[in-house]
Amino acid sequence: CKPNVEWAFDHSTDKMTTYAAKEISAGDELFVCYKTGGGHELTLTKREYLKKWYGFDCLCRHCKAYLERYAVPTGVSGTILP
Repeated sequence: CKPNVEWAFDHSTDKMTTYAAKEISAGDELFVCYKTGGGHELTLTKREYLKKWYGFDCLCRHCKAYLERYAVPTGVSGTILP
């Protein structure tokens, strides 16, 4: 949701390359965005998509902060705007 790496797939070689999207220090966790979009799409809709298609609940710092800030109950899906 707040990625620090991006990836690109080269169909001619069937290889995926990962690039740093910003400065990354040794020991930093790498974050990739599975779905584009931003803001409030937004966060709940993106989490629902990740759960359905990738089978996990995103608990990155951005999503955890969003859930805490807006006191989103467990199991709520869709978009909630402040």
